[in-house]
Amino acid sequence: GRITRLINISDKQIERLSRLVDDMLDVGRIKSGKLSMQLEQFDLKELIKEVLERLTPQMEAAKCKITWQVPDEIEGNWDRFRIEQVLLNVLTNAIKYGEGSNIELDVKIAGEMAVMSVKDHGGGIAPENAEKIFQRFQQIDTNSVMSGLGLGLYIVKHIVDMHGGTVHVESSIGSGSNFIIKLPLISKPLEAQP
Repeated sequence: GRITRLINISDKQIERLSRLVDDMLDVGRIKSGKLSMQLEQFDLKELIKEVLERLTPQMEAAKCKITWQVPDEIEGNWDRFRIEQVLLNVLTNAIKYGEGSNIELDVKIAGEMAVMSVKDHGGGIAPENAEKIFQRFQQIDTNSVMSGLGLGLYIVKHIVDMHGGTVHVESSIGSGSNFIIKLPLISKPLEAQP
């Protein structure tokens, strides 16, 4: 009963703290141009399945569902750990700010690119803030539900950039947000900028 609940809460806090520390370390690595990449061939669909399983408790707590459409096989040459970070960050945001709405995750292949779109139906972001959310420590206050240090999307942008891809958001107040990530199927990593 109570003890189990307390242990679960502590576990959650520890997980949040360790994620925060990891984020801070990554920001340090990004700033010094030392964020490492290890490219390997893997199937994006498999990774998405794993990530969604990991997020199940969060989805249940937030009373939201994720519907997803991914072609049977999307083989790409990416850094598995880093792409997992991207998925976790973008989906966690959608769960957090989607306000219990359904989330749609769509992946398709367009030419040489894998195109991922994560759409929520929450409060949305004002157009003038849409680019700011990818900057360090930026948090856009939507009825003050924002919490944390606002590093997630900054890291997402850098990881996607390092793979030679792009990320942007389509959103407006009251109509949810759609994060669109484009990744080349064969990543030619950008040399770390000094």
